[in-house]
Amino acid sequence: MTIPLGNLPYSYSEGTVTAVIEIPQGCNQKIEYDHEHDCFVLDRILDWHYPANYGFIPGTMCEDGDALDVMVIGEICLPRGTVLRVKPVALVEMYDCQLHDPKLIAVPDCVEYPKRKDFKIITNFLKEYKAQGEVLVIERVYSHIYAKHTLSMSRDMYLDTNLKGDI
Repeated sequence: MTIPLGNLPYSYSEGTVTAVIEIPQGCNQKIEYDHEHDCFVLDRILDWHYPANYGFIPGTMCEDGDALDVMVIGEICLPRGTVLRVKPVALVEMYDCQLHDPKLIAVPDCVEYPKRKDFKIITNFLKEYKAQGEVLVIERVYSHIYAKHTLSMSRDMYLDTNLKGDI
């Protein structure tokens, strides 16, 4: 039996969490996972390329109703649909159209922490990407401690939302 990527269980253990890659590093296509149909859907073509592998953390939810976004920094371009363990190293605290829309910054669990310049590349990309008619506020980049706190909060929001019907 195959489990749809959107239904993968949340798994946080020993400082790592499961991530699913939607957009490979270097790609200029905005692609999103469609949970209802268990497939990847092209949203639009961009004028620039993603500086990191971009995806989501299964079993989490943010204010916008989507799973917590993750940008996986590394030298490797990971194929769409890759499921891997990552270590949270930072969090870009941001608001998109007044909704809390944080971006977890992580590295594959077999990689050491990224260089500070990697964070600047990510925040510059997010500013450029969101500048196309959307209201965006990037508050700051936080440490791995705050990243783990946000991960926990997004897990709680997912459980609160998805268990309401079970009570």
